[in-house]
Formats: sequence, C-alpha cells, structure tokens
Amino acid sequence: MLMNSVEYWGVNNPVRALVQRHYEAPRLKAVSRVKAASVLEIGCGQGIGAKIIHEMFEPEKYVGIDLDPRMIDRARKKGAGLPNSTFTEGDAAHLDFPDGTFDLVVDFGIIHHIPNWRDALAEVHRTLKTGGEFLFEELSVETWNRGIGKPLKSVLEHP
Repeated sequence: MLMNSVEYWGVNNPVRALVQRHYEAPRLKAVSRVKAASVLEIGCGQGIGAKIIHEMFEPEKYVGIDLDPRMIDRARKKGAGLPNSTFTEGDAAHLDFPDGTFDLVVDFGIIHHIPNWRDALAEVHRTLKTGGEFLFEELSVETWNRGIGKPLKSVLEHP
C-alpha cells in the first residue's frame, strides 16, 4: 500500500529518524543473536534504516526494498556510499528472493502499512536462512485504540 501524504510526511521527518536511531534500533540490536552477513530491510523508506543497520550489524550484503519509488529514490541518494548495498522497488508480500537468502530481515514499523501482512510475514519466513532472525518494531493494537491513535487511524488508512 502506498502511503498517503500524511503518512509520507510522518515517515520523512527528523523526529521519525531520531526515534528510529535512538529508540527502535538499539532495542532491536539488543535482542539479536545472529551474525548478520546478509540483511533485508522491508519498507526501507528513505534509507535511514540502511545506515543504522550498517552501523550496528556491519553486513556483508544489504538489500532495502520499498513499494514506493519515491522512497527508493531517496534511499539511493542517502545510501550512496554504503558498501554492498542495493535499494529496489519491491513488495514485502511478494519477495523476489530465493528461499533462505537472508540471515536477518528488519522491519522498522511497516507491517501495519501492508493490507496482506500475513503474506508478508510468510515471505519473511521463507527468505530467512535456518537460524535467521526477523527483527521488527511495530505499533500495537493499543496504539490505535487509545488517545490520538483513534483519529490517526482513519487519516493514515492502516489495514
């Protein structure tokens, strides 16, 4: 699902980048137990996660996918110079990789944007190597059912 203008602004602002770098990423790294030689980031957005993943995991290979070509363009610019990195348009529910390709798949809060999220999770599982990890940060049901979450849910068009 491509993001509407409110969502696009929400994921492309400096506050989102700070939260990703200083809150989400350290928590994901803390629970990881794999040597992440090959990493897939689903919903790579503008490429902030790519830089963080390179700093924390030092992968030999990084692939970032996003459904939105605007985001891929931004990621390619921001990720220029990252070693062994590729940014490509792709659908997390239909990953174009062989079974068992990646040691690590990372999601910085994008599964809730995918209408057929169960298919995306099945694809993550399929493309992970045996013993690989799926590290994800996601909004909970409670996020959308309390406070500002209720009005935001209708504006943000989440499945």
